[in-house]
Amino acid sequence: LKKSEGAKAENEKILRAKGLPAYTTTPGWLGYSDEKMLDLTKQAMADGFTLIKYKCGKSKEDDRRRLTKVRELVGPDFSIAIDANQVWDVDTAIDWVNSLAEFKLRWIEEPTHPEDVLGHARIAREVAPTPVATGEMASNRMIFKQLLQSNAISVMQIDATRVAGVNENLANILMAAKFDIPVCPHAGGVGLCEMVQHMAMFDAAICCWDAKYFYFNPRPSQMNPKIKTLTGVPNFPAYVSGHSTFSGAAATVLSHINGLKSSQYNAMAEEASRSRLIGAIHYRSDIEVGMKMGKSVGNKAVSRAKTDGAE
Repeated sequence: LKKSEGAKAENEKILRAKGLPAYTTTPGWLGYSDEKMLDLTKQAMADGFTLIKYKCGKSKEDDRRRLTKVRELVGPDFSIAIDANQVWDVDTAIDWVNSLAEFKLRWIEEPTHPEDVLGHARIAREVAPTPVATGEMASNRMIFKQLLQSNAISVMQIDATRVAGVNENLANILMAAKFDIPVCPHAGGVGLCEMVQHMAMFDAAICCWDAKYFYFNPRPSQMNPKIKTLTGVPNFPAYVSGHSTFSGAAATVLSHINGLKSSQYNAMAEEASRSRLIGAIHYRSDIEVGMKMGKSVGNKAVSRAKTDGAE
Protein backbone atom coordinates (compact mmCIF):
# COMPACT_ATOMS: atom_id res chain seq x y z
CA LEU A 1 0.00 0.00 0.00
CA LYS A 2 2.79 2.43 0.93
CA LYS A 3 4.69 1.59 -2.26
CA SER A 4 1.71 2.51 -4.45
CA GLU A 5 0.47 5.47 -2.45
CA GLY A 6 2.33 8.00 -4.57
CA ALA A 7 0.51 6.91 -7.72
CA LYS A 8 -2.95 6.94 -6.16
CA ALA A 9 -4.05 10.34 -7.46
CA GLU A 10 -2.83 9.68 -11.00
CA ASN A 11 -4.38 6.20 -11.06
CA GLU A 12 -7.71 7.59 -9.88
CA LYS A 13 -7.55 10.23 -12.61
CA ILE A 14 -6.96 7.54 -15.26
CA LEU A 15 -9.74 5.39 -13.82
CA ARG A 16 -12.28 8.20 -13.92
CA ALA A 17 -11.27 9.29 -17.41
CA LYS A 18 -10.80 5.93 -19.14
CA GLY A 19 -11.98 3.18 -16.81
CA LEU A 20 -10.14 -0.12 -16.59
CA PRO A 21 -9.24 -2.50 -19.43
CA ALA A 22 -11.53 -5.52 -19.72
CA TYR A 23 -11.98 -8.62 -21.83
CA THR A 24 -15.21 -10.02 -23.23
CA THR A 25 -16.71 -13.51 -23.43
CA THR A 26 -19.63 -12.39 -25.58
CA PRO A 27 -18.44 -14.26 -28.73
CA GLY A 28 -17.29 -17.36 -26.85
CA TRP A 29 -20.33 -19.33 -25.71
CA LEU A 30 -20.39 -23.00 -26.71
CA GLY A 31 -23.94 -22.92 -28.05
CA TYR A 32 -23.09 -20.45 -30.82
CA SER A 33 -22.61 -21.48 -34.42
CA ASP A 34 -19.19 -20.80 -35.91
CA GLU A 35 -20.71 -18.01 -37.97
CA LYS A 36 -22.21 -16.26 -34.95
CA MET A 37 -19.00 -16.73 -32.97
CA LEU A 38 -16.94 -15.11 -35.71
CA ASP A 39 -19.42 -12.27 -36.26
CA LEU A 40 -19.38 -11.46 -32.55
CA THR A 41 -15.59 -11.69 -32.53
CA LYS A 42 -15.41 -9.08 -35.27
CA GLN A 43 -17.79 -6.86 -33.32
CA ALA A 44 -15.76 -7.24 -30.13
CA MET A 45 -12.59 -6.25 -31.95
CA ALA A 46 -14.37 -3.27 -33.49
CA ASP A 47 -15.52 -2.27 -30.00
CA GLY A 48 -11.91 -2.10 -28.89
CA PHE A 49 -11.47 -5.30 -26.92
CA THR A 50 -7.92 -6.64 -27.00
CA LEU A 51 -8.64 -9.97 -25.26
CA ILE A 52 -11.53 -12.32 -26.00
CA LYS A 53 -12.36 -15.47 -24.06
CA TYR A 54 -13.96 -18.63 -25.46
CA LYS A 55 -15.62 -21.45 -23.56
CA CYS A 56 -14.16 -24.90 -24.07
CA GLY A 57 -14.31 -28.50 -22.88
CA LYS A 58 -17.17 -30.01 -24.86
CA SER A 59 -14.86 -31.90 -27.21
CA LYS A 60 -11.29 -31.50 -28.40
CA GLU A 61 -12.42 -31.54 -32.00
CA ASP A 62 -14.89 -28.71 -31.43
CA ASP A 63 -12.32 -26.67 -29.52
CA ARG A 64 -9.68 -27.09 -32.23
CA ARG A 65 -12.14 -26.20 -34.98
CA ARG A 66 -13.41 -23.11 -33.21
CA LEU A 67 -9.99 -21.86 -32.14
CA THR A 68 -8.60 -22.45 -35.62
CA LYS A 69 -11.31 -20.25 -37.10
CA VAL A 70 -10.83 -17.61 -34.42
CA ARG A 71 -7.07 -17.51 -34.82
CA GLU A 72 -7.41 -17.21 -38.60
CA LEU A 73 -9.74 -14.25 -38.08
CA VAL A 74 -7.90 -12.32 -35.36
CA GLY A 75 -4.34 -13.06 -36.46
CA PRO A 76 -1.38 -14.57 -34.62
CA ASP A 77 -0.83 -11.82 -32.05
CA PHE A 78 -4.33 -11.02 -30.80
CA SER A 79 -4.94 -12.33 -27.25
CA ILE A 80 -7.45 -15.15 -26.85
CA ALA A 81 -8.15 -17.20 -23.72
CA ILE A 82 -10.25 -20.27 -22.96
CA ASP A 83 -12.46 -21.15 -19.98
CA ALA A 84 -13.26 -24.74 -18.99
CA ASN A 85 -15.53 -23.88 -16.03
CA GLN A 86 -14.07 -26.71 -13.91
CA VAL A 87 -15.19 -29.56 -16.20
CA TRP A 88 -11.90 -31.53 -16.20
CA ASP A 89 -9.98 -33.60 -13.73
CA VAL A 90 -6.26 -32.83 -13.48
CA ASP A 91 -4.98 -35.36 -16.03
CA THR A 92 -7.64 -34.44 -18.58
CA ALA A 93 -6.91 -30.75 -18.15
CA ILE A 94 -3.20 -31.24 -18.81
CA ASP A 95 -3.78 -33.36 -21.89
CA TRP A 96 -6.52 -31.07 -23.27
CA VAL A 97 -4.68 -27.78 -22.79
CA ASN A 98 -1.45 -29.13 -24.24
CA SER A 99 -3.36 -30.27 -27.32
CA LEU A 100 -4.33 -26.60 -27.87
CA ALA A 101 -0.88 -25.10 -27.23
CA GLU A 102 -0.44 -24.07 -30.88
CA PHE A 103 -3.14 -21.42 -30.46
CA LYS A 104 -0.94 -19.41 -28.06
CA LEU A 105 -3.58 -18.96 -25.39
CA ARG A 106 -3.45 -16.01 -23.02
CA TRP A 107 -4.69 -18.35 -20.29
CA ILE A 108 -6.69 -21.45 -19.46
CA GLU A 109 -9.34 -20.54 -16.90
CA GLU A 110 -10.75 -22.84 -14.22
CA PRO A 111 -9.24 -26.05 -15.60
CA THR A 112 -10.37 -28.14 -12.61
CA HIS A 113 -12.14 -28.01 -9.23
CA PRO A 114 -11.64 -24.53 -7.73
CA GLU A 115 -10.47 -25.85 -4.34
CA ASP A 116 -7.92 -28.31 -5.72
CA VAL A 117 -4.84 -26.19 -5.06
CA LEU A 118 -2.32 -28.99 -5.64
CA GLY A 119 -4.17 -29.99 -8.80
CA HIS A 120 -3.88 -26.45 -10.13
CA ALA A 121 -0.19 -26.41 -9.24
CA ARG A 122 0.44 -29.58 -11.23
CA ILE A 123 -1.59 -28.30 -14.17
CA ALA A 124 0.37 -25.03 -14.14
CA ARG A 125 3.68 -26.91 -14.25
CA GLU A 126 2.67 -29.30 -17.00
CA VAL A 127 0.85 -26.93 -19.38
CA ALA A 128 3.49 -24.18 -19.19
CA PRO A 129 3.99 -21.79 -20.91
CA THR A 130 0.16 -21.54 -21.12
CA PRO A 131 -0.83 -19.49 -18.02
CA VAL A 132 -3.48 -20.73 -15.59
CA ALA A 133 -6.17 -18.35 -14.32
CA THR A 134 -8.66 -19.10 -11.55
CA GLY A 135 -10.26 -17.73 -8.40
CA GLU A 136 -13.80 -16.66 -9.23
CA MET A 137 -15.12 -19.57 -7.15
CA ALA A 138 -12.55 -19.26 -4.34
CA SER A 139 -14.44 -18.75 -1.11
CA ASN A 140 -11.72 -17.18 1.05
CA ARG A 141 -8.25 -15.64 1.12
CA MET A 142 -6.66 -18.88 2.33
CA ILE A 143 -7.38 -20.53 -1.01
CA PHE A 144 -5.68 -17.62 -2.78
CA LYS A 145 -2.75 -17.74 -0.36
CA GLN A 146 -2.18 -21.41 -1.17
CA LEU A 147 -2.63 -20.91 -4.93
CA LEU A 148 0.03 -18.21 -4.83
CA GLN A 149 2.45 -20.07 -2.57
CA SER A 150 2.30 -23.18 -4.76
CA ASN A 151 2.77 -21.24 -8.03
CA ALA A 152 -0.58 -22.61 -9.19
CA ILE A 153 -1.84 -19.48 -10.99
CA SER A 154 -0.51 -16.82 -13.31
CA VAL A 155 -3.69 -14.71 -13.12
CA MET A 156 -5.82 -14.15 -10.00
CA GLN A 157 -9.55 -13.84 -10.61
CA ILE A 158 -11.22 -12.43 -7.52
CA ASP A 159 -14.98 -12.13 -7.02
CA ALA A 160 -16.34 -9.80 -4.33
CA THR A 161 -19.59 -11.77 -4.02
CA ARG A 162 -17.90 -15.09 -3.19
CA VAL A 163 -15.36 -14.09 -0.59
CA ALA A 164 -16.22 -11.93 2.43
CA GLY A 165 -16.75 -8.79 0.36
CA VAL A 166 -14.44 -5.91 -0.47
CA ASN A 167 -12.20 -6.08 2.60
CA GLU A 168 -11.15 -9.68 2.01
CA ASN A 169 -10.46 -8.95 -1.62
CA LEU A 170 -8.13 -6.14 -0.56
CA ALA A 171 -6.10 -8.84 1.20
CA ASN A 172 -6.19 -10.97 -1.95
CA ILE A 173 -5.02 -8.06 -4.10
CA LEU A 174 -2.16 -7.28 -1.72
CA MET A 175 -1.05 -10.92 -1.76
CA ALA A 176 -1.13 -10.89 -5.56
CA ALA A 177 1.07 -7.79 -5.53
CA LYS A 178 3.52 -9.53 -3.20
CA PHE A 179 3.77 -12.47 -5.62
CA ASP A 180 3.75 -10.20 -8.71
CA ILE A 181 0.61 -11.87 -10.09
CA PRO A 182 -1.88 -9.77 -12.11
CA VAL A 183 -5.47 -9.52 -10.89
CA CYS A 184 -8.35 -9.80 -13.35
CA PRO A 185 -11.60 -9.55 -11.34
CA HIS A 186 -14.58 -11.72 -12.15
CA ALA A 187 -17.84 -9.79 -12.05
CA GLY A 188 -20.37 -11.08 -14.53
CA GLY A 189 -23.45 -9.15 -15.59
CA VAL A 190 -23.01 -5.55 -14.56
CA GLY A 191 -20.33 -6.10 -11.94
CA LEU A 192 -20.66 -4.12 -8.75
CA CYS A 193 -24.11 -2.91 -9.79
CA GLU A 194 -25.13 -6.55 -9.79
CA MET A 195 -23.71 -6.93 -6.29
CA VAL A 196 -25.79 -3.96 -5.13
CA GLN A 197 -28.93 -5.95 -5.94
CA HIS A 198 -27.84 -8.78 -3.67
CA MET A 199 -26.76 -6.42 -0.92
CA ALA A 200 -30.22 -4.81 -1.10
CA MET A 201 -31.85 -8.22 -0.75
CA PHE A 202 -29.64 -9.00 2.27
CA ASP A 203 -30.76 -5.74 3.87
CA ALA A 204 -34.36 -6.53 2.96
CA ALA A 205 -34.03 -9.90 4.72
CA ILE A 206 -32.80 -8.22 7.90
CA CYS A 207 -35.67 -5.71 7.87
CA CYS A 208 -38.21 -8.41 7.06
CA TRP A 209 -37.16 -10.81 9.80
CA ASP A 210 -36.87 -8.00 12.32
CA ALA A 211 -40.50 -7.12 11.62
CA LYS A 212 -41.61 -10.75 11.73
CA TYR A 213 -40.24 -11.36 15.20
CA PHE A 214 -41.22 -7.94 16.53
CA TYR A 215 -44.90 -8.29 15.62
CA PHE A 216 -45.03 -12.13 15.60
CA ASN A 217 -48.29 -12.18 13.64
CA PRO A 218 -49.90 -15.57 12.89
CA ARG A 219 -50.78 -16.79 9.42
CA PRO A 220 -54.33 -17.16 8.02
CA SER A 221 -54.41 -20.92 8.46
CA GLN A 222 -53.25 -20.56 12.05
CA MET A 223 -56.16 -18.25 12.79
CA ASN A 224 -58.72 -20.33 10.91
CA PRO A 225 -58.03 -24.09 10.54
CA LYS A 226 -60.56 -24.24 7.68
CA ILE A 227 -58.12 -22.31 5.48
CA LYS A 228 -55.92 -24.74 3.59
CA THR A 229 -52.72 -23.50 1.98
CA LEU A 230 -51.55 -24.56 -1.46
CA THR A 231 -48.16 -25.31 0.11
CA GLY A 232 -46.94 -26.03 3.62
CA VAL A 233 -47.08 -23.39 6.36
CA PRO A 234 -43.66 -21.75 6.96
CA ASN A 235 -42.45 -22.06 10.54
CA PHE A 236 -41.95 -18.34 11.17
CA PRO A 237 -44.30 -15.36 11.63
CA ALA A 238 -46.31 -13.91 8.76
CA TYR A 239 -45.89 -10.14 8.91
CA VAL A 240 -44.23 -9.03 6.67
CA SER A 241 -44.00 -11.27 3.59
CA GLY A 242 -40.43 -12.23 2.75
CA HIS A 243 -41.26 -12.87 -0.91
CA SER A 244 -42.74 -9.40 -1.17
CA THR A 245 -39.85 -7.69 0.62
CA PHE A 246 -37.09 -9.39 -1.39
CA SER A 247 -38.92 -8.95 -4.69
CA GLY A 248 -39.58 -5.27 -4.03
CA ALA A 249 -35.91 -4.63 -3.23
CA ALA A 250 -34.63 -6.53 -6.28
CA ALA A 251 -37.12 -4.89 -8.67
CA THR A 252 -36.15 -1.42 -7.44
CA VAL A 253 -32.42 -1.96 -7.95
CA LEU A 254 -32.88 -3.68 -11.30
CA SER A 255 -35.16 -0.88 -12.48
CA HIS A 256 -32.41 1.60 -11.69
CA ILE A 257 -29.82 -0.45 -13.57
CA ASN A 258 -32.04 -1.06 -16.59
CA GLY A 259 -34.86 1.48 -16.67
CA LEU A 260 -36.21 0.15 -19.97
CA LYS A 261 -37.36 -3.01 -18.18
CA SER A 262 -38.65 -1.31 -15.05
CA SER A 263 -42.29 -2.20 -15.68
CA GLN A 264 -41.33 -5.81 -16.35
CA TYR A 265 -39.29 -6.08 -13.13
CA ASN A 266 -42.06 -4.53 -11.05
CA ALA A 267 -44.68 -6.79 -12.61
CA MET A 268 -42.58 -9.82 -11.72
CA ALA A 269 -42.21 -8.55 -8.15
CA GLU A 270 -45.96 -8.01 -7.85
CA GLU A 271 -46.65 -11.50 -9.18
CA ALA A 272 -44.25 -13.05 -6.67
CA SER A 273 -45.86 -11.05 -3.90
CA ARG A 274 -49.46 -11.89 -4.85
CA SER A 275 -48.65 -15.60 -5.05
CA ARG A 276 -48.36 -15.63 -1.26
CA LEU A 277 -51.87 -14.21 -0.92
CA ILE A 278 -53.33 -16.58 -3.49
CA GLY A 279 -51.67 -19.51 -1.75
CA ALA A 280 -53.23 -18.47 1.59
CA ILE A 281 -49.76 -18.11 3.13
CA HIS A 282 -50.20 -14.41 3.95
CA TYR A 283 -52.77 -11.72 4.62
CA ARG A 284 -53.02 -8.82 2.18
CA SER A 285 -51.37 -6.52 4.71
CA ASP A 286 -48.36 -8.85 4.84
CA ILE A 287 -47.67 -8.56 1.14
CA GLU A 288 -48.52 -4.87 0.75
CA VAL A 289 -46.32 -3.70 3.61
CA GLY A 290 -43.60 -6.18 2.56
CA MET A 291 -43.50 -4.73 -0.94
CA LYS A 292 -43.36 -1.20 0.46
CA MET A 293 -40.52 -2.16 2.79
CA GLY A 294 -38.58 -3.88 -0.01
CA LYS A 295 -38.82 -0.88 -2.29
CA SER A 296 -37.66 1.38 0.51
CA VAL A 297 -34.60 -0.81 1.05
CA GLY A 298 -33.94 -0.92 -2.70
CA ASN A 299 -34.06 2.86 -2.96
CA LYS A 300 -31.66 3.14 -0.04
CA ALA A 301 -29.23 0.76 -1.76
CA VAL A 302 -29.41 2.74 -5.03
CA SER A 303 -28.82 5.97 -3.14
CA ARG A 304 -25.77 4.48 -1.43
CA ALA A 305 -24.42 3.05 -4.69
CA LYS A 306 -24.54 6.50 -6.28
CA THR A 307 -22.24 7.92 -3.62
CA ASP A 308 -19.79 5.15 -2.70
CA GLY A 309 -18.40 4.28 -6.13
CA ALA A 310 -20.32 1.04 -6.68
CA GLU A 311 -22.17 2.50 -9.66
